[in-house]
Amino acid sequence: MSDALGVGLLAMTSDNCLVVTRRAEWTQEHPGALDRPGGHPEPSNVFPHDGSLLKEEEEERRSQM
Repeated sequence: MSDALGVGLLAMTSDNCLVVTRRAEWTQEHPGALDRPGGHPEPSNVFPHDGSLLKEEEEERRSQM
């Protein structure tokens, strides 16, 4: 069994409007409905609790500067 992780956000613009998306018509759940932006991260981009992957990526970014 996997540990599913979904991410979503509520974004408000500077003129007090909410940013929404429309779900694709082919989706199984709530086709065509308005939804908040979000999704599911790729397994290789999910950080362990100790943050080790995050540290590795930060070091890589610094080395590319």
